[in-house]
Amino acid sequence: MPSFITFLYLNLFPFLMITIQLDNVGDVIEKIRIGHDNKGMTPGWHLDKVEVRRLKEDGETSTTYTFPCNRWLAKDEDDGSVVRELVPHKVIEESVTEDGEVETKEVAQEMLERKYA
Repeated sequence: MPSFITFLYLNLFPFLMITIQLDNVGDVIEKIRIGHDNKGMTPGWHLDKVEVRRLKEDGETSTTYTFPCNRWLAKDEDDGSVVRELVPHKVIEESVTEDGEVETKEVAQEMLERKYA
């Protein structure tokens, strides 16, 4: 089932959001690595967060992982790094009920810490 990665960054276009579809990112996402090649006139960008939405096989449920960053990926900003490793801060599970309503449930922080420690 496909997964979707959404990330927000600031550069020439404040609050630009990009969505990328991937084939399969696995059952549990423990961390992600994101970066760029530092090419172009103004290659640095500020990354607010990355969201990965994993659609389940049944087509009626999904899990959304939120990876906060709030840092620059730039040689001339912050610590000069253009690559960041991020761990999930929040995980939301969504499902469609029998009456067609979307039900959401946040995975408790304690569960996240145990699962991703």
